[in-house]
Amino acid sequence: MSFNAKVSYTANGSNATFAITFAFLDSTHVKVFLDGVATTAFSISGSNVIMNSNPANGVVVLIKRETPTDSRLVDFQDGSVLTESDLDKSADQNFFIAQEINDEFQSVLKLDTSDRFDALNKRIINVADPTSAQDAVTKNYLETVWLSPSDKSNITTLAGITNLASLASNNTNVNTVATNIANINTVASDIAKVITVANDLNEAVAEIDTVATNIANINTVGNDIANINTLATNIGTVNDFHNRYRVASSDPSTSLDAGDLVFNTSSNELKYYSGSQWNTVASQDQNVKVTGSDTGTGVLNDKLAVSGSLNKTVTNAGSNETLTLSVNVAEFYGFDLVDVDGDGIEETLRLTTTNNGADSITASEYEAFDDKIFAPSGYTWSLNSSGNLIATF
Repeated sequence: MSFNAKVSYTANGSNATFAITFAFLDSTHVKVFLDGVATTAFSISGSNVIMNSNPANGVVVLIKRETPTDSRLVDFQDGSVLTESDLDKSADQNFFIAQEINDEFQSVLKLDTSDRFDALNKRIINVADPTSAQDAVTKNYLETVWLSPSDKSNITTLAGITNLASLASNNTNVNTVATNIANINTVASDIAKVITVANDLNEAVAEIDTVATNIANINTVGNDIANINTLATNIGTVNDFHNRYRVASSDPSTSLDAGDLVFNTSSNELKYYSGSQWNTVASQDQNVKVTGSDTGTGVLNDKLAVSGSLNKTVTNAGSNETLTLSVNVAEFYGFDLVDVDGDGIEETLRLTTTNNGADSITASEYEAFDDKIFAPSGYTWSLNSSGNLIATF
């Protein structure tokens, strides 16, 4: 149903702006109701109502126009100038009032074409208690006056029974039960015995069914009875292995004996108990751990880091490999300029070393060098075209 001078919204709790879908002559003619209660906690901006705060989720926001009917908005005077805006306002006042009356007429309870009152799927409130046989009855009157507490309790009990329709359709059977109620009571008094007999029969039938269903397995057991007898003879050994070997997500902490085994499914490791702690059973290709808590993967050569003058070398790669650590021997390098052609000019750079530490340098020789360097052995030295000393390792 559409209206000319009102519109309603259901608030969602996060919106404060609601559109005005009709024209109005003055902002004071726009009224707002929250769940039927008038409010002035809003402002108007253009064609929107803006609430001072967001209405709660589910609140019905009704916006309607109420054009004054007790006074004219334009009062024409003799000899005055008639303007379009005054004429329009006067005509709009009458037009808007007619729209609002039409809206109210659509909202009232009225007869339909079948001569019945139509509530338009709306609630009817403020109804008085009935006094005559054909008066309408309210929910409150039905629940608190007409129905007694025991009536409501019985109705609730019936509502919880799911097979009422089946009961009604089997009325003949119900009557038969009622006719034989004495016999039923006799059986009921000895129901424990009846249940015992039934259970015994069920157990016998179930056991026979089990044997019949598994006859192939029974035949297999019969064919392998020798192996079963061997197992029975050695059951102590089987139980001992069962007690020794376990599979668990963590290392066991109870019932521990030296020699116990466990496969740890979290670390995917087979471990043995030494009597004081669990130890991993190492395999030939197991990754090396730096410490017991190392979670990384890698072989020894990858995890062993060297620096400075320390070197590592792998020999016999791919077979019986050996990892060798070696240290570069410290070397002394002494430099001085000498005159080799006797022209009195020292134009030649002479290098003296300790020959990988095999030779000695005296204190006086050490002091006589123009420059001296301590470095690993293996350096070569040269002068470039600019006269700079170049070291190569």
